[in-house]
Amino acid sequence: MDTGQEVVLKTPSPNYSDDPWYLDGFVREEWIGQRLKHPGLMKTYKAKRAKKFLYFTTEYIKGQTLRQWMAENPSPDVGKVREIIEQIASALRALHRQDVIHQDLKPDNIMIDTEGRIKIIDFGAVQAAGLAELATVLQRQHPEGTLNYTAPEYLIGDRGSKRSDIFSLGVIAYEMLSGQLPYKERKVDKFQLKSYHHLKYISILQYRPDLPSWIDAVLKKAVAPNPEKRYGLLSELVHDLKLPAQVMDGRDSEPLIQRNPVLFWQGVSAILFVILIGVITAWHLQG
Repeated sequence: MDTGQEVVLKTPSPNYSDDPWYLDGFVREEWIGQRLKHPGLMKTYKAKRAKKFLYFTTEYIKGQTLRQWMAENPSPDVGKVREIIEQIASALRALHRQDVIHQDLKPDNIMIDTEGRIKIIDFGAVQAAGLAELATVLQRQHPEGTLNYTAPEYLIGDRGSKRSDIFSLGVIAYEMLSGQLPYKERKVDKFQLKSYHHLKYISILQYRPDLPSWIDAVLKKAVAPNPEKRYGLLSELVHDLKLPAQVMDGRDSEPLIQRNPVLFWQGVSAILFVILIGVITAWHLQG
């Protein structure tokens, strides 16, 4: 560059040079990076001269991916995870305010620079209302995103929403704290889902019994399979990660069958048993 600024030159992978779906995402990524301004979003730069081949330049970010950070910090404290999640949420809000959904949020697509600031670095899968000028007639052969981070609604065949990004962020928070995933890991050939009921949440307390139960309650809501039962706003997730008392108050107001189905059915069984004993006793007395 004429300014002497360090940048990254990005070109399409030769392995996908004949894949229109991949190339469409490549062009999309450059477009988004030039139009959205936020310190947590990677910048892409307009070319100063006519291009002779497909490429674009991005800002150079000195640091490591969140995936690498997680490998070096297998059991971080809640405060540090909260700090990183809050930064990611701030960057996502900048996308959502412009009616843009990221659709492929995962630790590999997030950088942490040498000063501890995060950057979301990949926009190849975004869904944006303002992309009409780049619209194509391509038919997606599989959902956008990455298996195990992709929101269940994509796997069912429904369109994504801002809540889809919240699901991915919830999975990241869960994995940062435990090194595990909140649902049984899916295989590559199982990139589909028939019903939300097929997903069974695994309490993070199984992996981190030292964590408070309210953290588990927050994560469970963030990664709820049904988007209608998920957090509706990023600010709600960030808020609940800071105020455990309110999380538990809200949890206590839920029906017992949702909070603790085992206890609910044990109680129902006990009541039915008492009624049965009463009926038998009355029958014997009448006899």
